[in-house]
Amino acid sequence: MAAYKVEDHAKAERTLTEHLLFLNSDEQLIFSHGHYVLSYLALGTDGEYPAADSLTGWWYNRNLRIYSNILRVMEPRDRLLLLIGAGHVPIIQHAAQASPEIDLIDLAEVLE
Repeated sequence: MAAYKVEDHAKAERTLTEHLLFLNSDEQLIFSHGHYVLSYLALGTDGEYPAADSLTGWWYNRNLRIYSNILRVMEPRDRLLLLIGAGHVPIIQHAAQASPEIDLIDLAEVLE
């Protein structure tokens, strides 16, 4: 995909901090998540939804399991930096935002 080639080239032009901030920008997170979601949703015919079933049955479940593991290892007042592929971030972030136990901090606040 052309967008990934552009991103690969840009990696060599940025500092690590700049690249991490880029990968975690709202626009890039939407793009990364969209790759998993939108690319396959049109597949299927006549009441069959193989991509939707796979995404909810496997992809969403996988991300909620990751989030469950985060909750299991954290103690009150712990701080955690999660390094994970950008395609996972929107689902895990959504779960964390819904959790009263978690206070999300924007990566820019940590790196800048």
